[in-house]
Amino acid sequence: MMTTEMEMTTLPTTDEHFADRILRLSLDVGDGMLKNGGEVSRVEDTIERICHAYGASHVEVFAITSMITAAVRMPDGSYSSQVRRVRESGTNLDMLERLNALSREVCSDKPPLDAFEEKIKKAKGRRSYPTPVLIAASAVSTASFALFFGGDFRDTLAAGVIGTIIALIDIFIGAKLNSMARTLVCSFVAALLASLSVIIGVGSNDSIIMIGAIMILVPGVAFGTAIRDLFLGELLTGALKILNACLTSFMIALGYMLAMSIVGGKGMVSALPDMVLPVTLVTALTASISFAMIFKVNKRHLPLIAVAGLLTWLIYYLVMTAEGSPFICGFVSTAFAAVFAEVFARIRRTPTIMFLIPAVIPTVPGSNLYYAMRYIMETNYREAAEAALKGAQIGIGIACGMVSVSIVLRLILGMVKKIRNKKA
Repeated sequence: MMTTEMEMTTLPTTDEHFADRILRLSLDVGDGMLKNGGEVSRVEDTIERICHAYGASHVEVFAITSMITAAVRMPDGSYSSQVRRVRESGTNLDMLERLNALSREVCSDKPPLDAFEEKIKKAKGRRSYPTPVLIAASAVSTASFALFFGGDFRDTLAAGVIGTIIALIDIFIGAKLNSMARTLVCSFVAALLASLSVIIGVGSNDSIIMIGAIMILVPGVAFGTAIRDLFLGELLTGALKILNACLTSFMIALGYMLAMSIVGGKGMVSALPDMVLPVTLVTALTASISFAMIFKVNKRHLPLIAVAGLLTWLIYYLVMTAEGSPFICGFVSTAFAAVFAEVFARIRRTPTIMFLIPAVIPTVPGSNLYYAMRYIMETNYREAAEAALKGAQIGIGIACGMVSVSIVLRLILGMVKKIRNKKA
């Protein structure tokens, strides 16, 4: 709610550069959210609300995935315009939740700016999970997906070891590489080790091992959220996210192809066993939890995420066995996950992606990307195109499921607001 000029006399406006400082602090919160997985619309709204809470008469904010531009004008005519460059981003949903809670707190309480700045430092300074836990989560997620796709004990063990190595690369070498180079290195190492594990007899099916390993690299959810942004009118942001997802997929494919050029395709076993529902339900649950930990979700949300991941996969499986198209499978299961996320996000007062992203992980088309890469290596371009098309259908279905729930919810909330205003 905008603070009036009279109310501003109770705020700490004695600072000569108040407009500059409040905008800087707002951007500290906003760019922290953007760097850690926040949606562009949420970042823009957060910056606007904080500035208005401290008495701004006019605020303009424009954000994309790599930059935030903002300007603020105060009632006394003072003005500030600032730009933030966001060079690297990741997914730290616990940090996002803390900054989101902080924005609510400062908009409500309007603490002095010194206290506001201290709260930002405190929110950004707290660690979510120790490094050993993140490494273990990576191992569990890759092992879970190897079992999910029908792997035996050897495949599961090999995938878990590769997941551990990928986590070590990301933690200890990743800071020295940009995101694309990091993806290339991880994909190359995963493909090389998957093939070698079969050659030396440690694993039995390199396809299962590789799919399990690349599931923590594949940008399936990122592609879905990019399409969602396009549908919701965030054209530039959506286009940039799609480009980033396509480049990430290309890096995964390039790393795989480089590894296969070294081993010469030895050890390749192409067929995947049939999925067994009880096994996939358990592994969908463990994969959702482990991915939530990789995304640094607060541990208090993990039980709900486990339920969401299990039910989302069950719905996907039931639609698939009922001869549903890849698009329908992705759409229906994600729509359920989105409703689940919206409900519990409001109960827990946290961003919806806290529940939505881990819940849809089991439905991400990682196996389709793998087979598209493999068929290209085998010069079977028709099969490669079919695998890529199926993956794209699932990704678009995921996006449409997110968008549909978001649109319906906005309409419902809009109607409720109008009814309340009429009664008032």
